[in-house]
Amino acid sequence: MVAIKKLAIPKSVKKIKSSRSLLKELKDVTELQHENINPFIGACLEAPYFCLVTEYCGNGSLENLLSDEEFRCHMALKNSFLNDLVNGMTFLHESPIQSHGRLKTSNCVVDDQLVLKITDFSLAEIRSMEDSSLLNLDEHSFFLKQLGIAPELLRMEIRPPKGTQSGDVYSFGIILHEVLYRHGIFYRGEDEYSSTKEIAANVYKIILNTSPFGVENENVETLIELMMNSWAEKPQDRLTFKEIQSLVAQFSDVKNIDHRLLKPINITNIVNKTIESEIQELAEKISLISEPHE
Repeated sequence: MVAIKKLAIPKSVKKIKSSRSLLKELKDVTELQHENINPFIGACLEAPYFCLVTEYCGNGSLENLLSDEEFRCHMALKNSFLNDLVNGMTFLHESPIQSHGRLKTSNCVVDDQLVLKITDFSLAEIRSMEDSSLLNLDEHSFFLKQLGIAPELLRMEIRPPKGTQSGDVYSFGIILHEVLYRHGIFYRGEDEYSSTKEIAANVYKIILNTSPFGVENENVETLIELMMNSWAEKPQDRLTFKEIQSLVAQFSDVKNIDHRLLKPINITNIVNKTIESEIQELAEKISLISEPHE
């Protein structure tokens, strides 16, 4: 089964040129093999079918799972997700890809066995073309996309196309916060609401109150300390994923988790498309792309 992500490429672009650097990136992402990296299958670089094709994960994105009130996510499963995420990112940072640059809960997918896999990384040339469409977003959506970006990167007029490893660690801290609280990014309680624009401005200026709101879960002190370290103002003060991996392994007893027992009953409510529609859509795209051009 496959998942198809449509790319928001401007209508003026008819075809993405296959440069040597892009071809190398495509080769690198295709060759990545790790249980916590979602396999990349291919891409269509011609209008109007700009898309990326990856392996289908039946439980959708981590973002959707965390926002679904019917999804049961106790501390053991949260630890399992975090362990998967850290293992995948450690591997990614040590691979030719080197960094993610777009790490967020919507770019973490979960398969039928509740194994988290990282997706939507690399291919900077394609991403840069897609990002130009941000100008068409409303204010809330625009600034929401900025909240997982490290402050030092927000201040750059021209950001590194692939992001940075320390920036990925900052983004991990955001995900850790979302996993613990399950109320979205920078949740501070019902009485402390701020718009996405205000939060982004405060992150940029480093006046955001990042002290953790009370968590009524067991044994989260280490996770909160890790979260705060990931948000350190100076990138060099943040731990590396290799260091985080060693830390998380000390308290994440994920080997004894039976994923079959933890699988939610009503998970189909959060899957955006049925498997049948995914297959039909892919077949139509392949059919149209395969037609000879005059």
